[in-house]
Amino acid sequence: MRFASAALSASSALLLCAGLASAQTYQGYWEPPFDHDLAGFTIPPPGDEFVSVHMALIPKGPNRGKVLVWDRHDNQPKGSWIQRWSVADVAVTPPVFQNGNLTLPSAKGDLFCAGHTWTCDGDLFVTGGTTFYREHHEDFRGGVLTYIYEPDLGSMGEWIRMQDSKEARWYPTTTVLGNDQIINAGGTDDGYVDNYEVFDPHARTWLTFNGSRLLDGPPRPYTRFGWYPRLFLLSSGQVFLAGMWGVSARLDHENAPGVWELMDDGEYFRYVYNTAVLVPNLEPRYEDAVLRLGGDAFDVGAIGYGPTNVVEYCAAGAAAAPAWNWKKAPPLRRGRMHANAVVLPDGSLLVIGGRLNSSDVFPGLFTRVPELLHPEVGVWQDQPNAASPRDYHSTAALLPDGRVISAGGEAALWDYQVFVPHYLADGLPRPVLHPLASEDMGYGQVCTFQHDVMPAGTKVQKAVLVRPASITHHTDFDARYVALKVLGQDSGSITVVTPSGSRRAPRGYYMLFLVSNQGVPSEAGWVRLQ
Repeated sequence: MRFASAALSASSALLLCAGLASAQTYQGYWEPPFDHDLAGFTIPPPGDEFVSVHMALIPKGPNRGKVLVWDRHDNQPKGSWIQRWSVADVAVTPPVFQNGNLTLPSAKGDLFCAGHTWTCDGDLFVTGGTTFYREHHEDFRGGVLTYIYEPDLGSMGEWIRMQDSKEARWYPTTTVLGNDQIINAGGTDDGYVDNYEVFDPHARTWLTFNGSRLLDGPPRPYTRFGWYPRLFLLSSGQVFLAGMWGVSARLDHENAPGVWELMDDGEYFRYVYNTAVLVPNLEPRYEDAVLRLGGDAFDVGAIGYGPTNVVEYCAAGAAAAPAWNWKKAPPLRRGRMHANAVVLPDGSLLVIGGRLNSSDVFPGLFTRVPELLHPEVGVWQDQPNAASPRDYHSTAALLPDGRVISAGGEAALWDYQVFVPHYLADGLPRPVLHPLASEDMGYGQVCTFQHDVMPAGTKVQKAVLVRPASITHHTDFDARYVALKVLGQDSGSITVVTPSGSRRAPRGYYMLFLVSNQGVPSEAGWVRLQ
């Protein structure tokens, strides 16, 4: 396995589930780009360009497998703010957009720069946002609005308003816990909001616990949550903070609320607008691995080095240093910030878009070249150029058919483009998953999935669960890739055991992919872990 640096042990290096016999070129291709159909919006977006700052893959209801997106507005007349939003079907040609206009409470702002995550019931939890857009010398201000988007209500889904959060937050992170509760952390309003709150999706209310500061102050003045802190649930039930702002730390909220354990910072002190992914390893031995990639690098003295190509690995579940210290992984071929990383069903990692110079340097320099890291290759490989740059406020998500939707960006020339990864580009046989007898799946359950018999020399090698995307500002904080333990298989079926608990795979909806020994995934079926 050549994915990680030689400094990592063999078990730790199993970041993206190697072992795929393949005849692939590892080169994908782009489908033609397209723009958002704006029909139905009461207020058109600025410049008639819809920038998909927020994106989530819908897991249930009449629009299952379609993409929910919303954008920014700029300041609106007080008392009449709305939020543009849309359900996009990119599985058809031409793509179809159902556009909506969410009327928001007076003086409460909108949902631009909110945090969001899928709940255990397959509803999207959204909180925070913007009550004031930067004008003259006044900066952005955060919001308290909290909504749950229920995809199975009506033809488009419905937005249900919840109790406001206690703190106003702009750029917060929401992360689901193993007990179904949701942490809402960090962000800014009139200064940094260095605490977290907790929402109970069953009672649909905020809990009384108000969180704790993250050891702010001397001698580490930059030790804070900051913008969209990169938070991930570990299989221990702890939450791991991977930056992007000046600190790594761990929290066991269920057993010790508000108590943060500081960890190693890595090569640089801050990685502004990097991207990060959580990749748990195979059962039965989980060693939670977090990768962080690129970002605008700063040292502890706030000296900037520009966008870096550094990729670092952390054994985030390790007991203590030095095992939990950040270690080098294969670097990107070019330094970039504002990129998006997507874990693919075959275990490879795709990075799309990014800016090549710091955001305060003009003119901006952007890359259209994606990079792919496949575990059988161990170095990043350039992919064909996209039709458009994807920079700040861009998004990307894995689709149920194995393709990747890329969208948004302030420098974008097109609103959307779909990338077809390597495993669909080489004409290799593709597994065909049969319809599931039931979507419901328990923990520690033995399941057999039927599929078409494959051609000689090929077979279904594994089954993986992938949590549907909920991405903004260059990280999907709830992303999870779980390779299921294989108990047996024959020419037309594979038998696996599901994850042992909700800390390893939180309750909710997942895409189920069967993956061949050539690394080609089936189209996804949908299951619900509960």
